[in-house]
Amino acid sequence: MFYPTLEVKTLPVLSFENELVGINNRQNYYGRQYLAQDILAYMEKRVPKDAYCVMGITLKDIYPGPNWNYVYGWAKYKARVGIFSFLRWDDDYASGEKV
Repeated sequence: MFYPTLEVKTLPVLSFENELVGINNRQNYYGRQYLAQDILAYMEKRVPKDAYCVMGITLKDIYPGPNWNYVYGWAKYKARVGIFSFLRWDDDYASGEKV
């Protein structure tokens, strides 16, 4: 562990249908993808004052820009935020099944 004395807190779950409305997204062969930059901008405005950083974890597909197919994760280090998607690690997704 790099920071053994830091306390980890879980923040409320946010949904793309309710709280994360307005996040740019696009349709790919398997389903909807969400723009990681927009997610990070949303998170950046909501980092608690006592937090070292905030890490978002999702099962939605994310991409960092129009010229990219996808990314597993993306971060803004100076803003202390990051997002990681586990979707492409899902066996059903890898086999071509919709998740």
